[in-house]
Amino acid sequence: SVNGGPDSKYIQSAELNGAEWNKTYIKHSDLVNDGHIKFTMAKTPNKNWGVENESSPTSMTHNSPDFVYSDLIAPESAKADEYVNVSVKVTNNGGPGTAHTKLYREDRSSHYRRGHLVGEDKRVLATGESAEINFSVPLYIYSYHNFIVDTLKTTTMVNRNR
Repeated sequence: SVNGGPDSKYIQSAELNGAEWNKTYIKHSDLVNDGHIKFTMAKTPNKNWGVENESSPTSMTHNSPDFVYSDLIAPESAKADEYVNVSVKVTNNGGPGTAHTKLYREDRSSHYRRGHLVGEDKRVLATGESAEINFSVPLYIYSYHNFIVDTLKTTTMVNRNR
């Protein structure tokens, strides 16, 4: 590198095999056969380097992820003011991606009748990979509580404390 040092952490320009390089990534194939990369560094960023759309790497994802949810499990009954464990299985039947799982709860109260978000989980799953996601949810109201993930629904009945 040119002007490299602990205080010079910003790329001003780059060259790959002697030619100007404005991309923010380098492929392995660009370097394996005696390729050379040269960075010119500075203490302040060059806000014009690597900003074009073609400067960003392309996605390695060739297929869209296809997440399928199954096995939504919650206890049949619980006591008020207790936490219950709700679990669901997610499987990725498509390309790699991030599963953004949302758990909703609905009950007889007018506030939560349409569903209330009570848990979220984000995780990256490879093609064919599955994961069990667990949520710990407090239940306060004496009533039934429906838990919903995607198109799945299960119910827990909360009993009065005695």
